[in-house]
Amino acid sequence: MKRAIFFAVVSAMLGINSGLYAQGPSQIPVIQIQKGTIIAFYTPAQKTADAHADSNEALSDFQSYAERVKQPLSKLDIDFKELYVRSFRLHLNEGDILFPAQV
Repeated sequence: MKRAIFFAVVSAMLGINSGLYAQGPSQIPVIQIQKGTIIAFYTPAQKTADAHADSNEALSDFQSYAERVKQPLSKLDIDFKELYVRSFRLHLNEGDILFPAQV
């Protein structure tokens, strides 16, 4: 498979809620972590000739598995964030952590 699926699993038992918002000129999504959270992210495909069936299959698999875990995690009071970005920022009480995707 030419494309990789990236998963970041983050557990933070800090409070009540977690949210998602964009911040700054680059519009990098920022995820506010306040309780157990799992983040699954998929990097967008490049606009090249290589972005074809393999990429489509990887994206389809990612979306299928993400959909399967949403309800069970919700029942366990764990937030699940599904992102389609190259990078994102986690905002914790201790500060921010940037996750750049390597492709």
